Amino acid sequence: MDYPRTCTFTEVLTSEEIVETVRCVLEELINNVCGMLQTTESILPENDKIDPNSCMDVTATSSSEEGTRLNRVQRGIGIASFLQNLRTAGNLEHVGCTKRPKLEVTEDGVVPDKPKETTLNRKQRRALQFQQQQQEQQQKAVALSINEKEARSVQPPSIPTPPPEFKILKVDEASFQGYRASFGYGASNENNYVHAVSCSPCGSFAVSTSQDRLARCYDLRIEDKLELSSKNGLGDLIYDVQWRPTLEAEEAMFASTSRLHPIHMWRPNGERVATFRGIDNVDQVEAATSLGFVGADRLYGGFRGKLRYWDVERSGKHIGEYSTFSDNGGMRGRVMSLAAHPFQEGMFVAVGCSSLIGVYSERWKCAAWTFESPARAQTFAKYSSDGNYIYVSARKGNIFCFDVRTCSVVKTLRRTMQTDHRTRFDIDHERNYLYSGTSDGNVVAFDLSCPQPEIEPTVSIKIADTCVPAVSLCPKTRRLVACSGQRTFDGGFVDSDDEENNSCIGTGLPKNSVQLLSFQYIQ
Repeated sequence: MDYPRTCTFTEVLTSEEIVETVRCVLEELINNVCGMLQTTESILPENDKIDPNSCMDVTATSSSEEGTRLNRVQRGIGIASFLQNLRTAGNLEHVGCTKRPKLEVTEDGVVPDKPKETTLNRKQRRALQFQQQQQEQQQKAVALSINEKEARSVQPPSIPTPPPEFKILKVDEASFQGYRASFGYGASNENNYVHAVSCSPCGSFAVSTSQDRLARCYDLRIEDKLELSSKNGLGDLIYDVQWRPTLEAEEAMFASTSRLHPIHMWRPNGERVATFRGIDNVDQVEAATSLGFVGADRLYGGFRGKLRYWDVERSGKHIGEYSTFSDNGGMRGRVMSLAAHPFQEGMFVAVGCSSLIGVYSERWKCAAWTFESPARAQTFAKYSSDGNYIYVSARKGNIFCFDVRTCSVVKTLRRTMQTDHRTRFDIDHERNYLYSGTSDGNVVAFDLSCPQPEIEPTVSIKIADTCVPAVSLCPKTRRLVACSGQRTFDGGFVDSDDEENNSCIGTGLPKNSVQLLSFQYIQ
């Protein structure tokens, strides 16, 4: 039997040589067994030879000698069938019937060694890996550009939606007059401008925040009226307010966060329900700059480089936290807005003082993916009804629509916004319209079904002399709540870069107010 070359104590065989050696040993074993079976069959009498295809039962024999003989023959048949299966499985059909193919031998009678694979050193491996990464990045860039062109050129056919027609129902300006602050500049301490307004998911209440550190809650269940339900003092500059996503008016609650204070949960009648504390690494209470509900029972707070969350049913310290930036990516800086996915549980988007936008997973405790915005900072974000698009409000300027499947901007909604307000908008998912305010004092509506990459406002209405930073729709009714207000000096608006708006000349419209408007789509 010719075996491949053997190894010494200082030599290691390759995997191919090991397989060939094992194959030769099996061939020799099978040949020996087959020879023994042929010898046994030639010795047996003619009446003892049994057809291998026949099935016999040893227990059915009458005499013990015949049973022993049949048992011996059955074992021989079993060994033969086992060898046949082994030949088939190991591709050894030539074993036991023909001679084994000979190995290739040189003229000197030496078996040639197989060429060894060339091994790369660490520097060469790194260079090869870097080259592969560059090729992958180039392929991704080409694929992304193709997807962007297809998304902009090929648009699904859309049914044109008639533009809305606005009507002002009620204006609350008196609640924000007669204010004089004991802090700040003397020329502007009487300016009680409104920061934000938000309507509850049930459509029965709305809450506003203003410079006097009060959160005012309005009852909207009375038609065409803004009835003040309660006023809650939050102690310092108010950062954010968010309603709990419940559809029953009896279960309506909103969370608030302010400077140097923990998060409080309130009922519309002014009752404080719970308090949630965000504790930093030195065991001090840290104020959240933004709030967001991921489901009805999980409250998230955005901090500088951190995300902390609480169980709504249990007051106290946060039950978990994780960083906004990790090896998987994410955003950096302060988190200014959180928005939950419309139907995928545990997914939400976070934007803030960074050009990066992060989509986070509650299960992974990190960013699922990250994409970059054309703006240097974002103040508000909201998902579309199908979860495929994210609308992001830039700190100054336009609203961008991102496709989460390609991580690219597919639409730009142009508006005038020249202030440093944290602007907020809302979307009518039924008619596919987006409503926003402008620094000119207008409320504008954008038709999201428009296939153009740049969309101008379809309709506009002027409601104030100052900026309109926030607009919120009332579900189940054709109404929206808007607020107006802007930090000013005697010489004009201090946070506006627009020279046309930087003046104190008014038009008789409200400056600091909360307004209730109705809208109807023109047929």
